[in-house]
Amino acid sequence: MVRSNLDRYYLLVSLVLMMSSPIAALAWENEISQDLAPLSGIVLESKSGDALFVDMGSSKGIMVGDLLSIEEEGKKIINPVTGKLMKKTSRILSLLKVTEVRTDYSHVVVIKGADNGISGKK
Repeated sequence: MVRSNLDRYYLLVSLVLMMSSPIAALAWENEISQDLAPLSGIVLESKSGDALFVDMGSSKGIMVGDLLSIEEEGKKIINPVTGKLMKKTSRILSLLKVTEVRTDYSHVVVIKGADNGISGKK
């Protein structure tokens, strides 16, 4: 009698785990895709020129430690038959790390690439 109750318990736990895994995976997939969704902002320079800011803050989901890239737009690849835009190429100019976050802006430091001439870049 004890053995059959234990078997039922294991079966119930196994079924719950099997059913929850796809749901958890789907939720995790949605969270990752939202976290990696591209944002668009502008690099702002302080008046003294020694600090860089971006016009994105906590209101856009930016957090301390986030990595941002400054990209230069390249060619547009268009399907000659349909006229549909297939892809835009880009080149990464700089990689920034967020060090401080406010509601509408964030302080960033350049961790790779050029740190001059990026003010005003998207």
